[in-house]
Amino acid sequence: MSDSTIRLTEAREALHRLTLGEQVVKVEVNGAPGRSVTYTPASIESLKRYIAELELECESQPGGRRGCITFFG
Repeated sequence: MSDSTIRLTEAREALHRLTLGEQVVKVEVNGAPGRSVTYTPASIESLKRYIAELELECESQPGGRRGCITFFG
């Protein structure tokens, strides 16, 4: 699994947790331990933009979407 795929999975999990009512969710930045971004319900749109960026990054990798897990719905 590529770094982009891992970050995308983590970001989607964070969005899911916020949607379910958690008040604070931390996501590591570029998989770097100790560096993280904190998201709150007020920053869901920012998290959605980050997810969109990661999806584009995954699509540009060799193999395209096969390297990323994509959820619809």
